[in-house]
Amino acid sequence: MEIFPRKGRLFVKRLIGSTLAVSLVFIATQDLQVFPGAIEGFLREKITVPNDAIEFKLTTSDNKKILAWRVNSIESPRRKVVLLFHGNADSLTSTIGIQRWLAAHRFTNYALEYRGYPGCSGFPSEKGLYLDGEAAMDLVLRNERVTPQDVVIFGFSIGTGPASFIAQKYQVHTLILLAPYVDLKRVASDIPLFGFLSPFFWYNFPNYAHIQQLRDTCVIDAHGKLDSVIPYYHSEELRQAYRGSSTYTLITSETGGHNDLLASVQSELLAA
Repeated sequence: MEIFPRKGRLFVKRLIGSTLAVSLVFIATQDLQVFPGAIEGFLREKITVPNDAIEFKLTTSDNKKILAWRVNSIESPRRKVVLLFHGNADSLTSTIGIQRWLAAHRFTNYALEYRGYPGCSGFPSEKGLYLDGEAAMDLVLRNERVTPQDVVIFGFSIGTGPASFIAQKYQVHTLILLAPYVDLKRVASDIPLFGFLSPFFWYNFPNYAHIQQLRDTCVIDAHGKLDSVIPYYHSEELRQAYRGSSTYTLITSETGGHNDLLASVQSELLAA
């Protein structure tokens, strides 16, 4: 008598084969899963610049062509200038609303477009986004004639990775993080069914390590308890990582998720 009937063995073999096939696809396509905006970059080479924005064409240190939009403060500008790093499914076009919100509250601001996204050359990568951030930061310092202590770095979701890197490299005045993560490998390990594949994930973006290196940068972290993309506990661990001499403010939204977080914490962000 067979312990495992032939049909049962065949089912197990097919299940294992399917799991391996899906796992390989997950690993091989992680670039596009992390940076889905690059797909739009393939389809759309040019973007329309809004009337209230000024476009800058930048060349990174590895010779990639990227874009940045500047939106001026509507009224008498504050001394602090904001540099925005958007989420992975966003772009300059979808970030203009945040730029206008900042401008309405007297912050002159810049938003960076990543390599490989619409209007930019190359393909996004972890090191590449760091180089993009350096090019944008150099633009802000040069164009606004300010020091790093006059700059507020603002990152959302995937953008908190390059944002925290730039913040620790330049030791800026303030770092704002919306829905940040400890590191991207940890986010991958949180994904149901595919968490076991996190060792094969070649992106890291170690926010925890970057925040540990901040000396006197003020950190403002906002996270939603209902965030199903990057769980809330990531922000709690990041707060514990901070060793600087300034403050780490964690704004908790009981009703905020991931993509709707900003709408639920706008007043708290401004107060902070």
